Amino acid sequence: MAARPEGLCYYSRTDDEMWTCSHALLDASQHLPGEVIGLLRRSAKECWRRECMEPVLGRLRGPVLSPGDFWADHVLTELPLLGGPWHALVEHAVHAPVGRPTRIWDRRALALADPLDLEQVRHTVAPWLFFLLRPHPASIRTLGALVERRP
Repeated sequence: MAARPEGLCYYSRTDDEMWTCSHALLDASQHLPGEVIGLLRRSAKECWRRECMEPVLGRLRGPVLSPGDFWADHVLTELPLLGGPWHALVEHAVHAPVGRPTRIWDRRALALADPLDLEQVRHTVAPWLFFLLRPHPASIRTLGALVERRP
């Protein structure tokens, strides 16, 4: 598989063929590349029928973040170098409740961060937040905002 050009984000708006093909590949014990997993996760945020998505999304095993998002690609590049505790911490952070995290979520996050040096956590996570908050110029959301902006 050729390397993905910087900033390229895969996206699909077909009916249910993508889900049917993914389900068939998983049934055949085939590995779905990270880029395909990212495509499926991003596409699931659209208005897909649950009966198409759920059989596939529940079986995905792959990167904790969705490849193809600029900030996620940055984190996924660093994550293997940081080691096991970091992977668990990032995976937990991905499932943070929207709005305000619960006490249970906070306690688990603190327990996962405990073996790590807190100064290293601050030093590592701060640039990740910068990439997360910075809109990527090639993202579909940015393009959509430009198209839908009133004159």
